Amino acid sequence: MMSSNGEIMNKLFNEFRIICLQLNAVGIEPTLMGSLGLEYISKEDWEPADIDIHVPGDPRGWEAPDNLKVRKLLGLFCRGKMEQMK
Repeated sequence: MMSSNGEIMNKLFNEFRIICLQLNAVGIEPTLMGSLGLEYISKEDWEPADIDIHVPGDPRGWEAPDNLKVRKLLGLFCRGKMEQMK
């Protein structure tokens, strides 16, 4: 029988896979990070409670204006959703 932590890790990782497929559909390659990423790589129990994802963006990084980062990401998600609805 799988432990509760193992079930949580599997559920979170499956959600990450769903997010990846949607981002990949619009040309984005996310990276799994945080405790979920550590648990996936190390097979040690890091007690993940959320999904930390790095999404490549503006080459200016944190120096880029917030409104540009959010607008670009929302545009990609909306375009991806519209494509799925066709």
